[in-house]
Amino acid sequence: ETDAGRVTVEANGLAKSFNALAATSDAFAKDGRIKDAIFSGIKVQGNAVAFTLSASLDPSLVAFAAPAASSVTTSTSTATTTP
Repeated sequence: ETDAGRVTVEANGLAKSFNALAATSDAFAKDGRIKDAIFSGIKVQGNAVAFTLSASLDPSLVAFAAPAASSVTTSTSTATTTP
């Protein structure tokens, strides 16, 4: 989703532990390409920690090409990241 050049993402995930989730949050904060990362809905699920992430991405991390004008009714977008 974009809002005036801002790219946002929402995702659900599983971490191996609370410490792993905290380390991921810290890495996002230090990196700078993933901004305003908010982890919510945190709960133990089996041997893992389930969470929901919402964040803003640096637009340079996202590659998107609109489909050519045609009768195609579906489109695919691809996002790539580099460490």
